This record gives sequence, structure tokens and C-alpha cells, in this order.
Amino acid sequence: MALRLVVHGHAKKAPRHPCRIISKRFGRNRVRVRSCRRDCWCHSRRVFGSIANVRRDPAGAARDAAAAGNTALSAHAEEQRHLLKTYQITARKLEAELRTKDAELDRAKGSLDAELRAERAMEVRLHPGRTLASLDELHVSGLNPTHFLTALRHAVKSIRSFSKSMLSSMQAAGWDLTAAAAAVHPGVPLRRAGDAKFVFESYVAMKMFANFHRRDFNFSFLDEREFYERRRFFEEFTELKAAPASVFLDVRNGRWSGFGKFLRAKYLSLVHARMETAFFGRQEQRGIVSAGPGFPESSWFAEFAEMARRVWLLHCLFYAFDGGEEEDGASIFQVRTGARFAEVYMESVNEGRTEDAFCTAAEDRTVGFTVFLYLPGILAQCQVLISYAAFHFMSILFLMVYHQI
Repeated sequence: MALRLVVHGHAKKAPRHPCRIISKRFGRNRVRVRSCRRDCWCHSRRVFGSIANVRRDPAGAARDAAAAGNTALSAHAEEQRHLLKTYQITARKLEAELRTKDAELDRAKGSLDAELRAERAMEVRLHPGRTLASLDELHVSGLNPTHFLTALRHAVKSIRSFSKSMLSSMQAAGWDLTAAAAAVHPGVPLRRAGDAKFVFESYVAMKMFANFHRRDFNFSFLDEREFYERRRFFEEFTELKAAPASVFLDVRNGRWSGFGKFLRAKYLSLVHARMETAFFGRQEQRGIVSAGPGFPESSWFAEFAEMARRVWLLHCLFYAFDGGEEEDGASIFQVRTGARFAEVYMESVNEGRTEDAFCTAAEDRTVGFTVFLYLPGILAQCQVLISYAAFHFMSILFLMVYHQI
């Protein structure tokens, strides 16, 4: 019988023992613990099963997850797959169009090459020796002196053409040609009025070929050319030979920046300020050349640029030969002033004149200035204007051809 306590007339149950209370509570929670343990075990099985499925078949697991998962996410994935297919189809169409355009471009290039070959062939037939068409498809291993002589003649013609334009401009400006010639070569009297053209050819040649014997033309902005090998010079020759003026005069083309600087330096050296003012009334072209980075768009400068390009080509080809400036290779030498005239190394522009028939004694002929280009087995002959009876030879061009036997 339970004990009851009576306090002030009220009966109460006696308090339970603490151990009995804990045991009862543990009994109620034990069911919950077992249920949680069972839930954790089932969830772990599902997780490890999913991991195993992903390892066995990743694509299938992804599809199952998408099908059983969020419907919006599944729809988005499906939309992306359709977009990807659309992009793939578009890419294939664009690739097909690109191949078509490439084929059209190849056909156009072939037609252009054929037209250019026909044009060069026609130019060769009309003006033999004026083009470098004979140097097409040339290889550095097949270089021989004949190739150099072809480039040499090509450069000569441009120098003579520019000298002729300069002489015409001097005449139009009212210059005294005799006085101008005396300023170029003091102490060398002209026997004929027409001999002035040789003086100006000499002037242009000396300016354009100054420091030709150096790989960098003695310009600091070309000092990297000191380390060029012969193949590098030949590659530059081949590339520039086929390049039109619009390419090597384009300041945006960094490939020819060195040649552009060479062009500026030579123009400022050859065409001084007084000369340009007399020819054109102002120094606009000289100002454009000095300021840069562009070039004048006049026919006068275009002719000068073509002449400079041919000199540059000749320089590249010169150093493309075996040996360069070394022994038994390409080299340059100069005959001292006062040396005797030698027909083996020199050619006179006076040849064939009646009044010179009585003045052929070699001892009456001396040299004022000559420069020669030497390659193994070949010598480029210098043209000179002869003066007799204590007069000197005046170097005109060192660009005439002589085959050493």
C-alpha cells in the first residue's frame, strides 16, 4: 500500500525514487535512438550506393539524378544540350563556308601569280635586263656572281633614272649646272656640257653607296644587322624583292622598320634643304621625312624609294655570298687618288668620242676616286669620266659589269 502523507488535511503520494525515474525515461528514448540509428544506416547505404553508381556509370547516374531531382534543373540541362547541338551545326556550316572561301582565295592567288608571271615575262621581252625576274625561285645554295650582276644592273638603272630626274629639276629651277657640278667634284673641269649628268650620277651613287661595305651602313639603328648570317640576308632579299612599295612604305608594317629608317637617312643626306626648296618651292617632303612616321606620296619620293630599295637589295645579296667580307669572299676595295687608269678594272664613259682618239696614252690618265665590288671570280667595274693633261678621273658609278678571267 502506498504511503500517503497528510499535510494540513490533504493526502499526497510519496515521491518516487530517482533511479526509477531515469529508467523510465531511458525506456521511452530507447525507441527513438533505435529509430535514428536505423535512419542513419539507411541513408548511409543510399549515399554509398550512389557513389558506387557514379563510379560505375557517371553519365547514367547524372541522368538518374536529373530525372529524380529538380525538374527546373533538368529542363535547363536539356535546353543547354539543344543549344550545344545548334552551335555544333552552325560551326559545321561556318567551317564549310571557310573551306569554300579558302578554295576561292587559292584560286585567286593562282590567277594573280599567273598574271604577274605573264607581266614579268612581257616586261623581260620589252625591256631586257630591267627586272629581277631572272632571280625568281632562287636559293641561297645556288647563288653565283651572275645573280649579283643582275641585281647590280637593276640598281644602276634606278640610280641613273633618279639622277636624270634630279638634273631635269635643276634645269627647271634655273640652276647653273656647271657650278653645281663643280661643287660636287671640285677641280674636275667638264669637257662637254652634257658631261654634267655624269657628275650628278656620281653624286647620287656616292651618297647611296656610302658605307656599303658595312653590314649596318654605319647606322646605329641597323646595328643588329652586324649579327645577321648570310641566310638571313638572303631571306630579306627574297622577301623585299617581291614586295610592292605599298608594303615596305607602310609604317604599320614593323617588318621593314629598319629599311624605313635607312630610307629617311639616305633621303636627308642626298636631297638637302636648298635643293628641295629650289625644286618644289618649299621643304614639305623633307619635313615629312624628318618628322615621320609617314612618307611623302609624291612621284619624286616614290622614285627615290625605289632606288633605295634596289640598293638595299644589292646590299642583302652581297652579304648572302659565302665569306661576306672575309678572305676569299665578297669584299670591297678602293683605288687611291692618283692611281693610273686600268682598263681591266675601269670603263670610261668617254669611249668612242672622236676628240678622245688622240688622248689614249695610259700615262696621261690618273684616277680621282674609284670603288670596286669584288666577288669570287667576278669584279664589278667602275665607270669614270676621263680628263687628260693633269686632270683626274671622276668616279661615276662602280656598277658596270666585268667578268674576271
